[in-house]
Amino acid sequence: MERRERLAALIKKARALDRMVAVRNGVEAVAGLWVAGAFAVFAFQAPSWVVALGLGIIAASGLWIPFYILWKGRNKPEARSDENLRA
Repeated sequence: MERRERLAALIKKARALDRMVAVRNGVEAVAGLWVAGAFAVFAFQAPSWVVALGLGIIAASGLWIPFYILWKGRNKPEARSDENLRA
């Protein structure tokens, strides 16, 4: 029975880590959107086209953060209980 208890504790810790990573990814995605929005506003208010271009590039890089997190930050599919983990 001790083995099952250790496995249950390990699964519980893994799920807690998954939740923590999901929250962190959400915070980073929101921050990236905020950066993109703020620098887009700054770009529209820029005094010259060179400054606007630089601020626009920063805004685009701010959009890359949530895109990348949503693209790569997803969990792997759940393992089936009949799968052999030693393979």
